[in-house]
Amino acid sequence: MGSDHNNENFYASDILLGAISPPYFFAPTIIQSLHKNNYVLSDAAIFVDNPALAGLLEGLTDYPHHHYILVSLNAGLRRHEQSLGTLESAGLLQWMSSILPISIQATSEFSNHMVQTFFKKKQLNGAEDRYYSFNVLMPKNIGKIDDTSRQNIIRANKLGERLVERHQKELDELAQELQK
Repeated sequence: MGSDHNNENFYASDILLGAISPPYFFAPTIIQSLHKNNYVLSDAAIFVDNPALAGLLEGLTDYPHHHYILVSLNAGLRRHEQSLGTLESAGLLQWMSSILPISIQATSEFSNHMVQTFFKKKQLNGAEDRYYSFNVLMPKNIGKIDDTSRQNIIRANKLGERLVERHQKELDELAQELQK
């Protein structure tokens, strides 16, 4: 919403629904303000690929001398395998549909790398700021994002357990940081 809409009021549930509807999987959400004006919302990933980086920049701009603990829970990494033969014979649409997920993930991973590098340099200069990024490699058999079947929920829970096992040290460190 632009600054022209500062006097609008919305139900929080409508805002949340629009904010977590990835455009690749769900149609944009049409919401109505309490003043009966209609708006179209879609996931912020259309505009901001890395919300952790955006939040950090906003925080540093508004509060440059504060201590920061930034936590990023990512959506999972996928292995993107394409055979040369498939891409050589692909048309423009097939090529784009093959390369788009790779490009999106590469941009996300690079943004994450920039944030990590920034925090490492701050720590070298004595800052107590910390950045925690949690991610997991997604198996090929994971269901679609809107698959709420029992089997897919079980797979998602196992992924969560794997993420916790893989990042146990960092999670313990984060818990200690938050208790300070």
